[in-house]
Amino acid sequence: MALTLILVPVLIAIAMLIGLIAPDLLSWIIGQMGGEEGLYFYLIALPYIQPMPEQTASFEQGGLPLQAYQVGHVAYSLYGTMQTIAFFLFVIALTVAALVFAFESFRVVGHGTAVNILTSSFFTLIMLFLFPTVWNACAGLINYLTHPYSHVILEPGMLQDVARKMAEFSGGGFTWEGAKNALAQLFLGVFFLVLGFAVTVSVAVMGLLRVFFIGTICVLMPIMLVLRLIPQLQRIADTFIEVCIGLSVASLVSAVFFRFGYHILYGIAGEPGWVGFSAVIAAIGTVLAAAMMPTILAPRMGWLFSMAGQMVTGATVAGALAI
Repeated sequence: MALTLILVPVLIAIAMLIGLIAPDLLSWIIGQMGGEEGLYFYLIALPYIQPMPEQTASFEQGGLPLQAYQVGHVAYSLYGTMQTIAFFLFVIALTVAALVFAFESFRVVGHGTAVNILTSSFFTLIMLFLFPTVWNACAGLINYLTHPYSHVILEPGMLQDVARKMAEFSGGGFTWEGAKNALAQLFLGVFFLVLGFAVTVSVAVMGLLRVFFIGTICVLMPIMLVLRLIPQLQRIADTFIEVCIGLSVASLVSAVFFRFGYHILYGIAGEPGWVGFSAVIAAIGTVLAAAMMPTILAPRMGWLFSMAGQMVTGATVAGALAI
């Protein structure tokens, strides 16, 4: 009995302390990622294919995070090299078209295959020069629609407010009835703190994979456009182009998902939002869904994202147990 009287207030104090510091601790972790700007970079932003600007607008002025400009600068630097390689492949593709035209008379290939290659070659040649301009225009439109300081889909602070909710759990109803409630609060507080940390790190890892894939696919686009001219390689090239389109659309969908989750958590039109256990789960689900959106619209990346998520989760759990 005496031991119970001693343990109960200690457990309640620890539970209350964890409940109080968990949101601030998770906010600190998100701050190390760059806060609102970092979440936007990892989950939504699309880099441009352009050299590093001498002056860039701040994030609050509608500019992209610095990392996005750096990724775009690398893509711009490598695009010329890939473009040169693509021209050599283009000559090879025209040679293949001539051979196909010769084989058509022997019925080795279908009639009209050579004509299709030649007509597609004209469009490909144009896109080799225009793709950076077309990409920058599409990326600029999506970035404008999704940027928090554009006030279109997202508003300033929405991304960070949703992420912060992942650790704001309060079971409520603490009394001196026994250690059971305190133990439950202690367990849930630690659980959601570790889970929120795992989700946050997963967002960073999967977000970097997303950005790197976008940059790499943009760099490879000249080669992929030329490979489309060769019938045997067309499917491979189309796969890369589909991934590029899927990743672009995923940014827009992720922003809408965040806006929807924000209003679920904080309410809309005077209606209150969710609180307690359901709010934490909704916040975790919103952040995870936004991070995993590329796997839905570019499903061929699913296995890579799943492997990265499992590695991060395993490392996080192991670290928590070690502590």
